Amino acid sequence: MGMFGVTSRLDQLAAWDMLQRFMDTSQPLPDSPQWERFRPLDPTTLEWDK
Repeated sequence: MGMFGVTSRLDQLAAWDMLQRFMDTSQPLPDSPQWERFRPLDPTTLEWDK
């Protein structure tokens, strides 16, 4: 079993990219359903979505 429960190398790279983007406060939150409810609460994402 790989990182985040995915086994495909491509899925692992996508998960790693999403994690890095999530941790970078200069970037908006990843456009993913799991983060959708938090998008209005993040100032960087809120500005990006305008």
